[in-house]
Amino acid sequence: MKPEEESSAAPVTDREFQSLADIRQTIRRFLRFSEEAARVAGLTPQQHQALLAVRGHRDGSPSVGELAEDLRA
Repeated sequence: MKPEEESSAAPVTDREFQSLADIRQTIRRFLRFSEEAARVAGLTPQQHQALLAVRGHRDGSPSVGELAEDLRA
């Protein structure tokens, strides 16, 4: 980030930090649930994520490159 960009950014408020913490906690809860559900189904969490990426791809079947990008994100 350039120095002039840093000075123009508004400081993050306590309320915004609280919202970010809430989002992070919700994501972690979902990931824990998802990982456990995958294991119960006999899948690794990584296999489950790959299946979700394939099934949820918006433009039909993803290419290998698109799948890799989705899993990396």
